[in-house]
Parts: sequence; structure tokens; C-alpha cells
Amino acid sequence: MALLHPSTRRLREWLETPPGAEPDAGVEEHVSHCERCADELEALDATAEVGVGETSEVRVALQEVLAPPTGLEQRMEDRIEAALLARRDLKLLAGLMGVSIETTRLLMEPPEEPRS
Repeated sequence: MALLHPSTRRLREWLETPPGAEPDAGVEEHVSHCERCADELEALDATAEVGVGETSEVRVALQEVLAPPTGLEQRMEDRIEAALLARRDLKLLAGLMGVSIETTRLLMEPPEEPRS
């Protein structure tokens, strides 16, 4: 991955590469690993003039690459619910252990002598 980000002009030129022409491989490689430049490309593509009903190839490719995996939302909800249930169970167990520790202390410690 290059240390320097491509300029906006270079990104726009890559975006507007005509079909059949060889796109700039350096820009393509950089964008595949750089979220910042991918976001900039998406913004440039959104402002590009595209005919009504048409979608640019870059926009389609970016939507495919950046789309969340199928079922991600449900998996996240399931994991959050499981974590909350585990926390509740752990809190209950800790409370029960605390009760037994206090009970043991009361049973094992000698009573305090009354002060005179």
C-alpha cells in the first residue's frame, strides 16, 4: 500500500476510465486497501453525472464491497442478547456467592465481646 493518497484529480481520472481502457493499477491497488480513498471515490461518483436510471460500474462495485454481510444485524442482536444474559447470570451467581461468604463469616467468627 502506498504511503501517499492519490490526488482527487487522479481518483477522478481513475473513476472516469472509459470501458475497455486499462485503469491505473496503482490507484486500484491503493483504493482496495484504503477506506479513506474508497469513501472519496464514492463521494466523487455520487457527484458524477450519471443518466437517469443508470448506475456507474464503480458505484455498483463499491456497494458490493462495502455492503455488510448477509444476516449481520441478526447475528449482532443475538450476540448482544447472549452477552446480556451471561452478565445477568454472572451477577446472580456473584450475589449468591456473596451471601454464602457473609453467612460463613457470621457462623465462623466468634461473637464480639460486649464493651463495658
